[in-house]
Amino acid sequence: DFDVCGWMFLSQFVPALWTISLISVLYKIYRNKERTHVRDERERDAKKRRDAELRRICSERRTCILGQPYPLLDQSHLPRTSLHDTVTPPPSPFPIHSPALSSERRDATDKDADEEDMLEPVHRVDNGRVRVGYYYYKKVITEEDEALLDAEEDDLTLSQGTFSMHSSFGTPTPPLGCEVGYYPEEDAPLAQGHTSHTSLASTLFIPPPSPSVSFLNTHTNIPSPLSSPAPPFPSSLPRADSAAHIRIPPISASSGGVTIPQAKHTGDVEDLLMSDDWSGRLQVLLQRQRMLSSNSPLKARVDVAQGFLSLHNDFVYAASLYGRIIISEAFLPDDKKTIRHSALGGMAGGHKYIVHNILFKFAVDVRGFYGSDYAAAVVGGHELKGLIAIMNTRVPDVCLPLMSLVDYRGFRLIAMSILPVSRNTIVYGSNDYGHTIHARHPPLVARMKEMAQKLNIQGHRCGRDGVWVWSPADLEGHVGRDGQMYLLDFSRMFPPETPDSSIKMGHLYRLLRPEFVKAFPVPLCPDAFTAFIRGHNQEDLNANVLKAHAHLTYNVIPAFCTHLEDVALAANAKGDLAALRVSGLLHQFGINVRYLGAIRSLVTLPDLKTLLFVEMCARVAKQQIRAKLRDKMRKVRVPMDAVYRRLIVSYLNLVLGVSEQGDEFWDTIMRGELLKKFKQAMTPEELQQDYGVLLLLNLFSSTHMDGRLLFFQRIQEMTEIRFSSRINAQFVANPNCWLQRGAYPLDISDLEDMDGLRVKHLPLRHMAHGYILKVHGEIMWGQDPVKARRFFEMALEKLFLGLESDPNNATALCHIGEVYFRLAEGDSSGLSAMRFTFSGRYVALAHEYLQRSIKASEGTDDQGLLRFAQFHERCGHDDMAEEYYLLCLELQPNNTEALQEYGNFLQTGRGEFEEAEKLFLRCSENNRIMDAAEEAQRHEEEHSTGMAPSPSAASPSVPLASQQHQQHED
Repeated sequence: DFDVCGWMFLSQFVPALWTISLISVLYKIYRNKERTHVRDERERDAKKRRDAELRRICSERRTCILGQPYPLLDQSHLPRTSLHDTVTPPPSPFPIHSPALSSERRDATDKDADEEDMLEPVHRVDNGRVRVGYYYYKKVITEEDEALLDAEEDDLTLSQGTFSMHSSFGTPTPPLGCEVGYYPEEDAPLAQGHTSHTSLASTLFIPPPSPSVSFLNTHTNIPSPLSSPAPPFPSSLPRADSAAHIRIPPISASSGGVTIPQAKHTGDVEDLLMSDDWSGRLQVLLQRQRMLSSNSPLKARVDVAQGFLSLHNDFVYAASLYGRIIISEAFLPDDKKTIRHSALGGMAGGHKYIVHNILFKFAVDVRGFYGSDYAAAVVGGHELKGLIAIMNTRVPDVCLPLMSLVDYRGFRLIAMSILPVSRNTIVYGSNDYGHTIHARHPPLVARMKEMAQKLNIQGHRCGRDGVWVWSPADLEGHVGRDGQMYLLDFSRMFPPETPDSSIKMGHLYRLLRPEFVKAFPVPLCPDAFTAFIRGHNQEDLNANVLKAHAHLTYNVIPAFCTHLEDVALAANAKGDLAALRVSGLLHQFGINVRYLGAIRSLVTLPDLKTLLFVEMCARVAKQQIRAKLRDKMRKVRVPMDAVYRRLIVSYLNLVLGVSEQGDEFWDTIMRGELLKKFKQAMTPEELQQDYGVLLLLNLFSSTHMDGRLLFFQRIQEMTEIRFSSRINAQFVANPNCWLQRGAYPLDISDLEDMDGLRVKHLPLRHMAHGYILKVHGEIMWGQDPVKARRFFEMALEKLFLGLESDPNNATALCHIGEVYFRLAEGDSSGLSAMRFTFSGRYVALAHEYLQRSIKASEGTDDQGLLRFAQFHERCGHDDMAEEYYLLCLELQPNNTEALQEYGNFLQTGRGEFEEAEKLFLRCSENNRIMDAAEEAQRHEEEHSTGMAPSPSAASPSVPLASQQHQQHED
């Protein structure tokens, strides 16, 4: 009975319980939805408040930017017009049909003006449609202006050796009183009132720091970049007037980044730019380069760039030609030498030679000062590195020499252009080993302070008199015979690492890299651990360098190892691990190559350990080859070739062949040199277990990777010794087959070029070449994308070569980012309005290098900021894009391209038409001022053409024969 009652009870109440449970669940769902709705409402309200605050802040920043002064200019000769009399807002790639904007534009020109649409697009196709990338003008007819102008195609066209600028990847320049419309999509209908999205691709790829040439009122013809190469190294150039006449740019007044050339007499310097006055040519080009601004036309940049590339090509050719002769005849009697040495002083180095206005000096340790010829050669490398760092500061009014390092037959020559200075012209630093230290020229001292602040160098007192300097004490500053300020001797521009008592004079050549010094939070003293600062706060100065070295050892290097493993994993996944070049990554982080051993001890990937071991062995082998060549030259004494061929092939057979002599060489001599050059080159386990060194060379996990082959290839790359393509192809096709090749894998007939001539020079040469290839690729992009891609790939190759000696050059990094962005556009089938995502390889690379460019310039390059803003706009990151637009304009409020692009962004991305109009008006006023100044300068030059150029104008530093003779005597 109980069971029956229980079942009856449950049968009555279970449905009720289920109903109650269901109602409870539904109520909870309802409550959750209501709570979610309330939360979403709150988040939307918070986002609206954040957006409103962001818009307010951005509006205040725009107001501040628009409140900056216009370019300084005496406008007394200009028409007395207000901003709204005849000034038209700069063009936009979007038709402006907003009623509010149209009425404002009518008010700005003529309230009674009649409107008429100039709907005459170029290249009309079937059904009244136009092709992608074409513009039309919306004409505002006034009584003063009734001319109708045809629309222009947005492209660069190449014909008969010149290319004409239409709009340089931007929007065309409309006539006064016109609005511009743009059809960004193929088959866009010709309908009045058509609007479109932004086409960033047509505005992104102006070579930074090139100007926006979309505001040129006339087409500009400039020489073909292929016929005469060139790009600028720094970031500013003048509005040049003619490609036919190369002129020294006049002194300009500038404000807010817009350079206004003043009407002064300039002399023709064609003869100078084709002479062997290397110093004069360089100073003229540097002067022009400093005159450039972010608004300078592409023509001016190409003019300066052509000069730079031609200068470096000429100098490297002369240095290579004469350097080979000097080294080949180094041990001949003086009466038999083609080029005889000059009686010049100097404590370190060997004989010095002057030929073709170039000073050559051997980087050898004749007096045993450094302890080895290797150390002396390293000092020569620091000389070039210091010059590059100083040149990157772009401090004006300081003249620098051209320099190259010529490596041949194991010897290193420093080739430097002759300067108009002598012992008596020194005004800064010391030229007598610190006995007398000068700092008696306030303008040069001020420039040195500016350089030191940019390089993070600490000012300090040195010498017996406690003279305050902003550089190493033995860097020399001169006021030359031409009145210019010159700098010399840059080998100790950066501080040393903690001295090692076992290394003789290590504090003079084991220096910290400039990238690390610049990034360290505390300024560092280059004279640390030297006698120059004895008695002048030397404890604190030395302590800062000790802290820096500890930071490098215990923080920077471990962090780099983590990054390197990530890079190696990615490269291995693509099968590109063998092509990984560790040295470039090291320099990017400010780490010296001598720390490869420490890095190998910290990484955990076996293949990466083996790759690092191959790199270290190749560098030791390079050093051994050079030492053997030097010894052989001292014995032979006369110029020969066959004896050196036999030496090279014999050494490489010893290290590559399979023989008992080879194994013994690796386990004794190579092992000792390896551990001496690279501390921690072998782990404690490898040392205890007595590993054969040759075995560690080939511990790759894949049988397709051949350690000996990589070792052989790296030796060829670093020594410029070339073996035949046949033997290289055989080794690549049959990896890890050295046992079959025996003790003599190489024959003397396999050696094609053992000249071994290697020239290190300023990175300007490679960067110039890469820039020109990049520009030509952009020109060809609309005509032949396949050929354009080939130019882009060649441009990347040259730009990366430039980064090898200057890994954080902001201009080169920006160029590389632009090339990758263009290649990403090609991967997207050329759809310029398409949004990019980071899943694309080229997009990710473009982001990486543009970001590195901004970091390298520390946010001081307005063109890099502009490019990054355009990149984020194209990727759909509107808030980030606006931030970088504002940063760019806060840095240079008169950057016309940035004003135009930011106005376009506000108009289409934000819908803030009135704010965009303000930017367009300011842009037009900038152009009006600059065009007026250009016209005034042109008239002034026309009146002065009959005047003879003054010597000072023709050449700021042309050393006379008597001056050179006096300098040689000094």
